[in-house]
Amino acid sequence: MTQGIVLTVIFIVFLAFIIAILIVALTYTANKPVAPKESASTAIVEYTSSTASTTTSTSTTSSISTTTSTIPLKIMEILYSPDKIYRGDDAIISVSMGDDAKGSKLHINGDYKGVIGDSVFNLLSLEGGQHNIVLEKDGYVNGTLMLQVDIDSYATSRDVRQKMSRGEEIQHIAKGKSVIRFYDTASCSICKAVVSQLNKLVDDNRDCVVYEKLSYYKYSAKLGPGLLPFIEVEGSMGERTANGPVKMSTVKNMVESTSGCDMN
Repeated sequence: MTQGIVLTVIFIVFLAFIIAILIVALTYTANKPVAPKESASTAIVEYTSSTASTTTSTSTTSSISTTTSTIPLKIMEILYSPDKIYRGDDAIISVSMGDDAKGSKLHINGDYKGVIGDSVFNLLSLEGGQHNIVLEKDGYVNGTLMLQVDIDSYATSRDVRQKMSRGEEIQHIAKGKSVIRFYDTASCSICKAVVSQLNKLVDDNRDCVVYEKLSYYKYSAKLGPGLLPFIEVEGSMGERTANGPVKMSTVKNMVESTSGCDMN
């Protein structure tokens, strides 16, 4: 065997050895276990009406549901009586939520008046004008009321300078009141003194009387001749009249005898 042939055989064997090593290396690489890739952290943010919750997961993503319950505020409606309130009158205030009004904070015209102990309470001797009433309590929408009070007292208001209908008079009489009718003229000097005293008597006894101020000339045919002023009182137990410089004690007796109502 020549030297050239020997070298060729050696080269072929070496090349075969290199190829074998490469094949083994490739086979090992292909079969090598691959480690799982780490998943990126996932943040899930859920919002409710009042809170936000965040859940972070590294391998498994999960969602946590948060429920927030909202209790609606209740309505507080303020009611009042009587329908028409005059300067110096008392008003009765009530609240639509009944006994739940206890503990409500009362404000009148921005001034804190304290905590009410019942669902019905009195406002005494109100001044004329507007009165802003506010009740507040936890869990309720503030109750508000703009109370309008006539700038005149009942006896001096325009509401008594007219004749009531007979139906209105009967309704008042049926409630145990007497109707006082005061007749005068612009030229009656005695009338001015009497009406001033009568106005006060009426204002102090709103529970017992209603009032009419009428022109003597318009009703002279009914009343007939006599001294002015002319006072007529009618109640469920009858009718009485008096004229001239009438004393208020006389008017009180007239009211009590026709209605049975106790006068102040």
